[in-house]
Order: sequence, then structure tokens, then C-alpha cells
Amino acid sequence: MTPRFKSLVLVSDNARINRPKRGWKGLDEVIKAEQLKTHVFDAFDAMREWELLRLIGKGGLQTFARGLAALHRPAPFDWAARFGLEPEDTEPSRGAPAPHGASATPATRPWLVKYDGSCARCGRILAKGTPAVWERTTRTIHCIECPV
Repeated sequence: MTPRFKSLVLVSDNARINRPKRGWKGLDEVIKAEQLKTHVFDAFDAMREWELLRLIGKGGLQTFARGLAALHRPAPFDWAARFGLEPEDTEPSRGAPAPHGASATPATRPWLVKYDGSCARCGRILAKGTPAVWERTTRTIHCIECPV
């Protein structure tokens, strides 16, 4: 695949663009900054379907999807209180200690996740501040609930 580049010249939104009556080649690439989004979307919409297949590969799409999923934050809403129900603890809390036999070995230690990411074992999304286990030897993190 050979990349195609297209140049644009962005000017301030407050600028005045005077275009001559006789068109010059490349003069359409001078646009106001506020028009950039519309210009890019219009160019994308004008592409033929077979050209879209060349935009991103399977690996790139997977990386993008995992990154997007890592940014997800569920809306904090108390549905039980909304409908006047007693709160029910059906899910084990993330801060609960590890089950018997799954305690941290000398090479691992429990800690709080510093950046959003996923568990190295099960792939569960671990949000920043979630208790997890840091494996120093492999430099990976995993859920407290994951089997050892």
C-alpha cells in the first residue's frame, strides 16, 4: 500500500479568505479551521467502498477496539434505589481479598491499577484505581478474581 497525502492550509476562523474569480489549482485547500471536520468527513464520504478496505488492517482495528473498550466508563446509576428495591450484592466486590489458595506469591503483590488496561489472563477491562495483582517477573497485571 502506498499512502496518499493531501495538504490543507488552515487559517483562523476570524480570517477572511478572498478567492479570485478565476480558479487556481490547489486554492480549495485553503480553508478555515472550523471547516476541517466537515472537509475530512466529506472526503471520507466521497471514497469508494473498496478504498475503505485499505484504511486499516485487522490488527489495527483490533488495537483500536481494545483501546476504545478500555476507555469505557459505565454510567453510575443506582437502579435498585430508582425502583425502590433493596440493594442486592450479587457480584463479588473488586476490593475483596483473593480466595484461599490464590494469595499473592513473593513475585506478585496487590496494588491499584494506575492506568486503564486489561487483565493479562482473562482480558477483563481494569479501570484506573481497580485493585489488581502486579506480577513483577512478567511485568503484567491481572484481576484479583483470576485463578492463579
